[in-house]
Amino acid sequence: MYALLVKLTILLTALAGLLMPPSTEETLGGIQLGAIEPDLSQLTAMTSEERADFKGVEVAKISSIPKTQRGNFQIEVSSITAIERGVGFYARVWENGVPVSLGIGVETERFVIINPPLFVNDPLGTKVKSYTDEKGLHERRLRLDPKEALLQVLEHVISRTGKGFNPPAGSMGHTTTVVFADQDVSILGASPDTNQNAASVLHIGDNAGGDKARDLLTFTFPAGTDNFDSAELSLFQEDVQGDDVGLTTNLHHGTSTIATAWIDNVTTWNNYVTSTPWTAGGAASDFSSTVVDSNALVNKAASLSTYLQWALIQASSTNPMSLTWATTYDFFVRAPTSAGSQAKFSDTETAGTTQDPKITIVHSAAAGGAAAPTRRVYILQ
Repeated sequence: MYALLVKLTILLTALAGLLMPPSTEETLGGIQLGAIEPDLSQLTAMTSEERADFKGVEVAKISSIPKTQRGNFQIEVSSITAIERGVGFYARVWENGVPVSLGIGVETERFVIINPPLFVNDPLGTKVKSYTDEKGLHERRLRLDPKEALLQVLEHVISRTGKGFNPPAGSMGHTTTVVFADQDVSILGASPDTNQNAASVLHIGDNAGGDKARDLLTFTFPAGTDNFDSAELSLFQEDVQGDDVGLTTNLHHGTSTIATAWIDNVTTWNNYVTSTPWTAGGAASDFSSTVVDSNALVNKAASLSTYLQWALIQASSTNPMSLTWATTYDFFVRAPTSAGSQAKFSDTETAGTTQDPKITIVHSAAAGGAAAPTRRVYILQ
């Protein structure tokens, strides 16, 4: 019943945008959508699909954004529409007044964001994510601002996917999709039976002693038929404990069915669900050792408060990872070396922030039908 309500709400929202301003009385699953500050308290009780639908409808209330400066870019957004599990819209971008070539090389690009974020960083924000470590208390304050969140996501995505300048005038594409994580959690060797879902950050620790820290992440790709041209996983590094020189992560392809069943608010170092253990503690035995990509954290100053990327598609005829639309992917992240350090990354927030883990995909048209839904597992080590 809820899924039907979601689809009807998305359809009615799109039609209402053509006929009249959005109603301030509209609800989804009992949550008021049209209010300036929507009630987000029920998001935690929703499934990941329901949360993504809710956020897509909320972002679509923006309708459009006039040309606005963000970082190096001037960004213009139009025709913002709720879609299943997210939002779709068109964007044009300039840098120093010169049109930026988007997607596969067009002036106007249609972007799709699955599970879009609603919150942005703000030192005066009323929502607080915090944790305490050997350095003391760390606080990250947030404010609810779907418009600014959309602009910040676009700023980062364009910085990674822009194809130069002066695309053909009037050209239009639909080849960029951004997928934010459904769920994530760290598992810690020093606390093997404690779930870390409330920890406010993700940890990637070395493979020695009490520093062992690994991450699990889930992403669900939408349906589609295009060829995958590029795809990369982005994590935002907030801090580092100790010396991160030599701390390396490798992306591996996993095949274990156990690794598709973990739950973010249950999983621990020892168990993937309650009272049911991984093949071995720490989950590594449930994944293969095939390297897809690697990324070394080599400098504290350079690697803090910025995104790190792992390519899911390699420029190689022996690319070890195959991507498919309408598929759920599970990732496992660890550092196999013993470097005496632990990096900390932004985790997935229930209502979504611009620093949440995401995968950015650039794709191009191909013949054929949409892929049947499946689930695949990968390990980032």
